[in-house]
Amino acid sequence: MAFKQSILVAGSIILDQSHQKCLLVKAWRGNSWSFPRGKREDSDELDHICAIRELMEEVGYDISAVLNKNDFIEYYEEKKRVVMYIIKGVNENFSFEPRTKKEVSEIGWHPLSVMRKRPTGSPSGFVIGLEIGTDNFVYREHFFLDLPPKIDEYESCL
Repeated sequence: MAFKQSILVAGSIILDQSHQKCLLVKAWRGNSWSFPRGKREDSDELDHICAIRELMEEVGYDISAVLNKNDFIEYYEEKKRVVMYIIKGVNENFSFEPRTKKEVSEIGWHPLSVMRKRPTGSPSGFVIGLEIGTDNFVYREHFFLDLPPKIDEYESCL
């Protein structure tokens, strides 16, 4: 019996200059917001190269000059290995625009303060934000357990 390789996913958690907001994308045919991310094109593509490519495709922003290959959060989700690079200090006034068709319907900054755990009885492992209009924010709990120390670590170096 052959061993089935897990799916490899990489993306970015983009924080504004105040580290109070993050950039999220809404899928073309969905109503949930998430961090920009996607599957590696092949098994030879490095995680950070995948994250750079996915961010460029989904929001039109090049992080290659600012990405620190050691500043990431990694976790496993079912058969997926997910690596999210943390990019801090992005100007909110940048004109984000998808480079691919029918992948992203909206791009927007959202306050980290709206993040909260799902109510009791919901599937474990997820964090969502408060509903805004008819949209739900969907995040992985791992990011928000690990993100505040990463932000504090960055600010202590300034």
